[in-house]
Amino acid sequence: MTSARTGVGILVEREAELSAMADRFEEALAGRGQLVLVSGPVGSGKTALLQAFADHEVGSRARVLRAVGSRAERTLSLGVVGQLFRHADLSPEGKERVSRLLDDGAFSSMINDGDGETGGEVSAHVLQGLCLAMLQLAEQRPLVVALDDVHYIDGASLQWLSYLVRRLRQARVLVVCNEATRLVPVHPAFHAELLHEPRTTRIRLGPLSRTGVQQVLAPSPRTAATRTLAADCHRITGGNPALLRGLIADSTGDRGAAPGHLVVGAGFAQALVICLYRCEFTLLKVARALAVLDEPASMPLLGRLADVEPELAQRAVEALNAGGFLDDGQFRHPAARAAVLDGMVPEERAAMHLRAARLLNSDAAPAVVVARHLLLADFVEDPWIPPVLHEAADHALAIGDVNAAISFLRLAHQIGGDEAQRAVSEAALARAEWRLNPQRTARHLTDLAGYVRAGHLTGRDALSVVDWLLWFGRVDKAVALLDVIGRNADRLDAEATEGLNLSRLWTACAYPGAGRTHDCPATGPATTRLQAGYLLVEVLTSGPTARCVAEAEQILHGSRLDERTIGPIGVALAALVYGDRLGMAAQRCDALLHEAEGRRAPTWHAVLAALRAEIALRQGDLRVAEDYARAALAVIPPKAWGVAIGAPLSTLLRACTAMGRYDDAVTHLRMPVPDALFQTPIGLHYLQARGRYFRTTGRHSAALADFQTIGELMTAWEAEIPAFVPWWGEAAETHLALGRPREAHDLIVEQLRRLQPGHVRTRAISLRILAATGDPRRTELLQRAVTALQSCGDRLELAYALTDLSQAQQDEGNLGQARVTRRRARDLAKMCGAFLGGLDPAADPLGTAPPAPPTPVEETVSELSDAERRVAVLAAQGHTNRQISDKLYVTVSTVEQHLTRVYRKLNINSRADLPLRLTSDVVGWPPGA
Repeated sequence: MTSARTGVGILVEREAELSAMADRFEEALAGRGQLVLVSGPVGSGKTALLQAFADHEVGSRARVLRAVGSRAERTLSLGVVGQLFRHADLSPEGKERVSRLLDDGAFSSMINDGDGETGGEVSAHVLQGLCLAMLQLAEQRPLVVALDDVHYIDGASLQWLSYLVRRLRQARVLVVCNEATRLVPVHPAFHAELLHEPRTTRIRLGPLSRTGVQQVLAPSPRTAATRTLAADCHRITGGNPALLRGLIADSTGDRGAAPGHLVVGAGFAQALVICLYRCEFTLLKVARALAVLDEPASMPLLGRLADVEPELAQRAVEALNAGGFLDDGQFRHPAARAAVLDGMVPEERAAMHLRAARLLNSDAAPAVVVARHLLLADFVEDPWIPPVLHEAADHALAIGDVNAAISFLRLAHQIGGDEAQRAVSEAALARAEWRLNPQRTARHLTDLAGYVRAGHLTGRDALSVVDWLLWFGRVDKAVALLDVIGRNADRLDAEATEGLNLSRLWTACAYPGAGRTHDCPATGPATTRLQAGYLLVEVLTSGPTARCVAEAEQILHGSRLDERTIGPIGVALAALVYGDRLGMAAQRCDALLHEAEGRRAPTWHAVLAALRAEIALRQGDLRVAEDYARAALAVIPPKAWGVAIGAPLSTLLRACTAMGRYDDAVTHLRMPVPDALFQTPIGLHYLQARGRYFRTTGRHSAALADFQTIGELMTAWEAEIPAFVPWWGEAAETHLALGRPREAHDLIVEQLRRLQPGHVRTRAISLRILAATGDPRRTELLQRAVTALQSCGDRLELAYALTDLSQAQQDEGNLGQARVTRRRARDLAKMCGAFLGGLDPAADPLGTAPPAPPTPVEETVSELSDAERRVAVLAAQGHTNRQISDKLYVTVSTVEQHLTRVYRKLNINSRADLPLRLTSDVVGWPPGA
């Protein structure tokens, strides 16, 4: 912003007023005394107008006598008259005479029943003497009597002024009175008398227009930038010159402000507060009430809060609008409201917020509006307050404003009430804090468990405590509380009974060694939440059957993310993962992650990120899996995870191990985990990941110990499901590393025997391991494994299977085909970020093989059409026919026809023989690359 001249806005849009005052001055010089009454809102430039008139119109042509009325000096009798004569050029005798008259006038005002505000009647000889002294001065030299803030003039001075005005007919005197616009005139009789006088001229000032503001900022030239700047200044100040000066001071005095950039700072705030304090007290009270409410309000409500009549509140708002302080009853800028609030004593501000809360509550305002005032109010223990705060917290949680909900519930808990009310408030607070960080909830568990035992928490609140205890591994306390709740099961309503049954299911599934499945109801589920509970039981005891997958899809399709559905949603996603529906699981999980982020629920986001990491890991996307797992641990701290820490840690361990980053894996292994982790199914995944690290780094005995521990736990839990944790295969690979093919063969055969037909991915991995045990069907088994892995989308396991297949082809003397298969394995591993060579990079047969000459297959790739090449690229990367049809927007039948022609042109038998590095002239192809 350009620097403005001193006296911003003095002459802008005031030419007509100055001209009128100059005309009256000429009349006075001719011996026809005049009175000019200038009125306008505080800060509209009345004093500046008077100063400009004195400087530019009066000059040396007359003597100017000035006085200013003051709110603090309204009881000082003849104080304003004394100011005028103090600046008059009186002789010593005149000064002595005026001084005696002022003393006599003050005395007579005091003894004539003065009320301490306006003063009593002044004796006539005093008024006459003082008036004569002023007129005698005018005979020597024309006078301009300038009175600022006449609305604050003392009563005795007002009597003298009325006396003087009636005697101006043939005097060379111009009286100029400035006053602020008032809701109720302070001196109605005086106004009536003055306005009746024919020598009185009334001038009304208002705020500057947008054009006027632009003239102040930049008289010329008027560019688009200055017009925009002027519009912004006018929007913030309403054209009030005093506020405009403060805004300009902020913007030109701030060294960090760019040219033409507005800064609304201390100068603007100070100007606003000064103006409001100069207004009559009603305007200040209404402005404070508006600042406290911070939203549109009815005049009855505003009046009650400001302690004025509604009609007067309406007029006050209109006056504040006219002065540029408000725009349609609202502050023009947040800094304006903040300045008004800062100008209040903290105790006064808190008391007004409490009063606003009570008034709004009695008017049935939304609970969240009332609650915001209660947060800023004086602490009070009214019984109506906690229910309002709870209702407001529920609303805040529904829209994702978790921090606001926590603030409301903390206040409800502080207010307390009886022990039952404190228990409910603390439970609600713990539930809200869970969304942000479960570690905060842990601080409440001891108190909450006591409330459950005492019977102060029942139903949902009591069962939530059980869930939180399970999360943090306090399974014994959780089971004990379930017993307490179950003893009163006959008193529970339908919803609480469902919750009790669900908690029993969760406990049995989360801690199979401690939970008691016989306590769970045997009938079918009545709701989505119970359906998810039964689904989890079935996955852990029978495996992810086709029916499980269908139910999981149904749960995900019909559930919106909230605190009651996050558990069922997690179970459904896990069922899809274990059922090898990775593409569907990834798509749904991505949508839920976006929703959790929008709902501002870090805990939900962390849980979903951990699931997404597992999905990516099973798809062979090691880097993506690592990113999601790290994100999960970053969203909420590790200590907040409880036993669930095993989920993201397991993914990180397996990903880093597969990528050959063993130092990183060690770092993750050193992260502390609770002992209770190994009582949970999540602990099995952690043991599997740790065992893989041990096996890969040559610590085979430690690896076998972890895998055998998994087997023992799954046997004890009656959950020997290979699709859940295929420990038989893990142990078999370890035995193979130790040179024990017979033991490996027995284990992997047992795993295959336990698999159900739908477990495609685990079956394919098992076939690869079986081939490595020396089975005579080695090549056939590996080809079947490759085909199956291509259909389920796990690129990393596909790379492992292709690596073994290339070795089998080489051992059979099929060297050309072995090279093609080896390159495909190497390229897939590179895409996954995997390292296939174990501890020694030189041991990687794929990395050390010299570049091979083009094979007949590669030479004929150029014969493929664009459409055939696109299908072949996606098929070589492991996409199913259905996935290819979705990506290319063609039918499955068309994909099959293209693949048939590709096989014929490349002289290969199946997609397992497709070269991965198919060329394409299409920029950005393949999609998602």
